[in-house]
Amino acid sequence: MTKQAPIIADARIFLARASSGRSRPLRIIAELPDGRQLDVYLKAPGLRDGMTECHLASEWMGARYARAACLSVAKPCLVRMGPEFLGSFPPDMHQLRDTLAQGPEIAFGSQVIGRGYSMWSIASRPRPLADLEMMQRIYAFDTLIENSDRCHNSPNLMKSGSDMVVFDHEEAFARCHRSYNQAYPAAKPWQVGGVWGHYDGGGQHIFAPYLKRKATTQLDWRDTMHHFLLVPPRDLFQYAAEIPAEWAPATGRSIAEYLCEGMERLHTMATFISGGLVKK
Repeated sequence: MTKQAPIIADARIFLARASSGRSRPLRIIAELPDGRQLDVYLKAPGLRDGMTECHLASEWMGARYARAACLSVAKPCLVRMGPEFLGSFPPDMHQLRDTLAQGPEIAFGSQVIGRGYSMWSIASRPRPLADLEMMQRIYAFDTLIENSDRCHNSPNLMKSGSDMVVFDHEEAFARCHRSYNQAYPAAKPWQVGGVWGHYDGGGQHIFAPYLKRKATTQLDWRDTMHHFLLVPPRDLFQYAAEIPAEWAPATGRSIAEYLCEGMERLHTMATFISGGLVKK
């Protein structure tokens, strides 16, 4: 397969900074080479303490893999932050502007989800039959990518009717980041103790309570896992190759290798997911 470099948009207009979210991304207008404009949330190191280029690689790989596995996901893009754009920041944001200027020129962009969608909340009422399949797929996806950031305090999911759109995967694939302590690795989702989204508490996955109610009667995880096998390994490494050199290309390759290993062990992971949900 011939590698095709992803199109890079240029950041043009600063609109606002999000009031919520772990990194409080910037909402901006970006422009593609053909002149089309994109409404985008922008993430880059400097928006919060501890955020690195590895988190951008996780965002890119998570979004690309989700789309390929037939999940609705906020469309990812690469955005160049030039001097003119950074110079347009309001005066009270000069410190953030200077911090961003010292980091990578290319940022991760997530296109704004259209109107008619609302953020999932603890008061959301899923329709059992219409939503159950998608809830399973998202739960399994987050388990596979080890995403701890789709919980009740941070759902990172928009819903309209039966359509559920996921976003924000910077905390996924943490074991592939440079800072991960490889000397004491945690169990992987296909190993004993590697599935934890069902546990009660603030870190419980948003769908765990609903799936637990159906776990003994209505859940079949075989079709759910089938969707993740639709992505050939060569595509995973192409996604990694799309990561800008100034980010963390090695992290992207490590994520691709991790996903290849996981895709070979989906049956085992499904067994642990099912066992966790039915556990009293």
